[in-house]
Amino acid sequence: MLFIIQLLLLFFKTYYRNVLLVLLLIPIISIANNNDVINKTKRYISHKSVLNQYDPFKFYLNVAPKTDSLIYDVYSVNYGAGTITKWQVGKSIANQNPTIFLSGLSGPVGIAVNINDELFVTQFGGNGTIKKYNTSGVLIAQISNLGYKPYSIRFDVNNILYVADLDNNKIRRYDFNLNVLSDWTNTAGLPTSVQFISNDQFTPKDFVLVSNAGDLSGQDNIQMFSLNGTCIDTIGSYPTIDEAHDAIVDTAGNIYVASRKNQKVVKYNSDGTLNNGNYITGYDPYAMLIDNDYLYVAAHNLGTIRKYQLSTGNFIYSFPVGSLPTYMATNPKYLLPPNFDYDGDGVTNGTELIENTDPLDPCSLIVSSRTLTVSANCSASEYYYAGITLNDSSIQENNLPNESVGLFNVEGKYSLENHTYTLVSGVGSTDNSSFIITDSTLKANTIFNYELKNTYSIRVRTTNASGLTYDTVLVIKIINQNEAPTQIKIADSAISENNLVGDTVGVLSSVDVDAGDTHTYSLVSGVGATDNNNFTISGAALKAGQIYDYETKSTYSIRVRTTDAGGLTYDTVLLIKIINQNEAPTQIKIADSAISENNLVGDTVGI
Repeated sequence: MLFIIQLLLLFFKTYYRNVLLVLLLIPIISIANNNDVINKTKRYISHKSVLNQYDPFKFYLNVAPKTDSLIYDVYSVNYGAGTITKWQVGKSIANQNPTIFLSGLSGPVGIAVNINDELFVTQFGGNGTIKKYNTSGVLIAQISNLGYKPYSIRFDVNNILYVADLDNNKIRRYDFNLNVLSDWTNTAGLPTSVQFISNDQFTPKDFVLVSNAGDLSGQDNIQMFSLNGTCIDTIGSYPTIDEAHDAIVDTAGNIYVASRKNQKVVKYNSDGTLNNGNYITGYDPYAMLIDNDYLYVAAHNLGTIRKYQLSTGNFIYSFPVGSLPTYMATNPKYLLPPNFDYDGDGVTNGTELIENTDPLDPCSLIVSSRTLTVSANCSASEYYYAGITLNDSSIQENNLPNESVGLFNVEGKYSLENHTYTLVSGVGSTDNSSFIITDSTLKANTIFNYELKNTYSIRVRTTNASGLTYDTVLVIKIINQNEAPTQIKIADSAISENNLVGDTVGVLSSVDVDAGDTHTYSLVSGVGATDNNNFTISGAALKAGQIYDYETKSTYSIRVRTTDAGGLTYDTVLLIKIINQNEAPTQIKIADSAISENNLVGDTVGI
């Protein structure tokens, strides 16, 4: 039965592709003149992941993402009420109707939402607590007795959780499951807020903003940290900023700072210069959130969230959320900039390769890290490649020149057409020169050495009969091979005469490019093996097989073999020298042992 189903699928794939394309065009024709905006919400795949697994029954669209009409949930913390309030933002939201999502919390302050819509809340109660809730508000994990008061909290692109530790001037770090990671201890003073930012206006574009509410001069500022914990810039200073409680960045790179003590929001340019020291004044600003063209500010002592026009700072409306609101959060997939690299190809030119999940709906899409909103004229987007694959992306080291690595293939609409493949410059083309392409075959252009380099990155372009192209980055792995030892060394190649049998002459070792390889040693016949019988080997130690006498023989020749764990061998001839020792006399002789009588005193008897 399984075999019959497989045949039917193959028949469908091969002969009815055009029928499927006609079905795809039906909804395109029906919406071609519709200028309304279609919202399609699909599941999250993975942040910045390259789409490298392809289904031949799915197609891909080349579209320019738009997010102007997106509506999504926001959560705000109310410290005084011990609650979490839920509300929505989006261009079509004229007014707000907040609802209580969680209640009964002990001193909640910070909040973060991960890509699975799970909430992480910091509390002053319980000697410092971080709690994790699911999408229904059910507590699923927590860590208590932190020993510090956790303030603001945020996830970065790698799902690392950052917590502002105001008591100890640190940024604490945890993984997705609240396991402790290393701390950052180089904050300016009294950190209150952490914000993860991804914005192409900056280098690096992914970084963490830390707001410092220091009481001393020079501590009221905003610090920009790379994800490895290096402070790469400091923005603002006292008295323009006085007790910073939050900082946030818009898509143009402008930085907004909530300065509580002097009751204003200060605006800086992306280069850190002051734009407007009184962008918004009054109303006890505590924390902020940006949505499209709007800025939402938590007015702490008023118990409200205030909405402003981002471009002008003009007030629009406010709504109550609870007593003493602090920080706000939403799913990070909604806060990525418009020119985000959705398909992970390293290019953010506004045209991204997006998977179409419903063949009968050309506007049904999945994107990395964000729900996609596509205008109704998405019918103008052409069905494109699903991707370039390589049937083998590895090759053994010590290969032959021009040895084949693997065969290219294209999946998608044009998979049945003829294609040409070329190596092209661009992101990921670092190692193009190490390979060549002949027809559809990727070949080695050098002899690879695993010990020197074991992964190579190439950028490949496929061009179909119509001249359409698609680029992708492929990683080629070099497979390590066992290589023979190349040398035998001995720590000491001499032994004193009159030794004991079994005395160690020296310890043997091998030179081998395979790090960590093990070796055994033996005496073998062949050139230079003349005196093998006068020695033994135990482990790696060369030992005396007899008592040597320098006066009889002062140099011995042996042939030694080393064998690695894979059975490869190397032989060498070693010369062992005998060291002469001072030895006691063994006999006294006299040339003449007789003398005649009547001798004189002093006459010589003999020598």
